[in-house]
Amino acid sequence: DMSDPQQDGLPQNIIFMVSDGFGTSSTTLAREYQAHMNNMISPGKPIPLLHLDKLLSGQCHTYSANSIVTDSAAGATSWACGMKTNNQMVATNPVSKNPCATLMEAAKESDMATGVVVTSSVTDATPAAFVSHARHRKLEYSIALQYSVNRTADVVLGGGSKYFTDEQLGMLQATEGRENYAVVKDREGLLHVSDAPLIGLFAENHLPWEIDRDRSRVPSLKEMAIKAVDLLQKRRRAHGQRGFFLLIEGSNIDKAAHPNDAAAHLHEILQYDETVGAMVDFAKQNQHTLIVATSDHETGGFSMGRGVVTGGTDPEAPLRTRSFASEATDLMDMSYQVQLEVLRTVNMSTELMADAAEAALLARNPLALSNVV
Repeated sequence: DMSDPQQDGLPQNIIFMVSDGFGTSSTTLAREYQAHMNNMISPGKPIPLLHLDKLLSGQCHTYSANSIVTDSAAGATSWACGMKTNNQMVATNPVSKNPCATLMEAAKESDMATGVVVTSSVTDATPAAFVSHARHRKLEYSIALQYSVNRTADVVLGGGSKYFTDEQLGMLQATEGRENYAVVKDREGLLHVSDAPLIGLFAENHLPWEIDRDRSRVPSLKEMAIKAVDLLQKRRRAHGQRGFFLLIEGSNIDKAAHPNDAAAHLHEILQYDETVGAMVDFAKQNQHTLIVATSDHETGGFSMGRGVVTGGTDPEAPLRTRSFASEATDLMDMSYQVQLEVLRTVNMSTELMADAAEAALLARNPLALSNVV
């Protein structure tokens, strides 16, 4: 039940923001890096805060129904449905295996405009749990079909074009008696759209990491979020709707943490934090807006380091080795330093570096990788 927000003093608009795979150590990394790179560190003075730091903060339990470590599907289902489910399940009851109603479905039924903005495929686990139902998160073609048939979201921005057939996009563009969605595939197309409903799919699967993004072709998370609130606010006023519900996810924070790519991970966090700042600015101008920013789990086991007491007698466990060869010969490196300036020199993800190295190797010798398993 959603009461009349204007009469009850409740927020008209809800912006639900998710930083996927984002732990407290990663927050420290972004805060320290930003301060260090902008010469904002002064002896005796606190380090400047991120936009995230300025919001009321707390912690929550993230375990799923069948594991102490949740995955994104179960984590998002707990928010969307108010129910713990098994890992891999998308907005589905773990016992009955039946769909559970979601926040976005409730918003749609309550005459609110709705939207999804993510840097993953729009069929990925987190957005899927708000707009669809599946017994396994990898049923992404089914999830894409539910976008087209159910039309739970009025604005859909992210990746995942390979999961939408021409027939499914046609259902969104031309279905008798229903509104036609605009379909865009690049940043320029997005900037020129003036009305919802809209679906923008800017990559076959997940969007490129922020560090690799072609800024002329692929919109940033911040750009997509600003466009979404603009379109939803305009739609709300034009249709006399009660408000809007918008899901925003910094999906690639998680995806860069899986391969332990510190530079890519960092740039995803900074872009997400900029997006939080933009949404806070919107909320300040539109007083009846609630922003919730949260995370489902940490990914990658990131650590900024440890404090070692010089000359101390207590044993310190080694944190790393100089190389696999050193480890094999029991030659351990006990020193450990955080050098944030190193990250400034990194201008592409490790995945892109590996692809470039492989391409160069194959250009020299087409058979060079034939025996690599």
